[in-house]
Amino acid sequence: MVTAGRSCRVLVVLDDVWDMASVAQFAACLDFDAGSRVLVTSRLKGLFREGALEINATVLNEAEALSLLLASAGIQESDLAEGSSELLRAKEVTELMGRLPLALAMAAGLIEANGNDISAKLSDVLKHDLSVRSPRRSL
Repeated sequence: MVTAGRSCRVLVVLDDVWDMASVAQFAACLDFDAGSRVLVTSRLKGLFREGALEINATVLNEAEALSLLLASAGIQESDLAEGSSELLRAKEVTELMGRLPLALAMAAGLIEANGNDISAKLSDVLKHDLSVRSPRRSL
């Protein structure tokens, strides 16, 4: 990576950054004069100082998150009956994903790959995966 980003235009996207050291390692490999840029997302306000534009993005509300999840999975929201187990599980998935658009799109991919079945198994897998991989979730 050290030489790959030199003398060419590159966009590096770093998601959920918790410290500037992570950004600095990638930035050192890029040629900003050639037009390279770094796009960084973080939940921490004020992490970035000089030369950065900070934009505050909020999470989606429940209805927006549900619509994004279902549309991204190719499911018509109107096809799910109010109070149905599928609709309740879809709502649970939106909450498990923190109503974050990228996470919802990834979950939608899993739903679509599973034949558009929003099964209890998917919710269980997501719950387990989040509990195992997210020690910072309580922050």
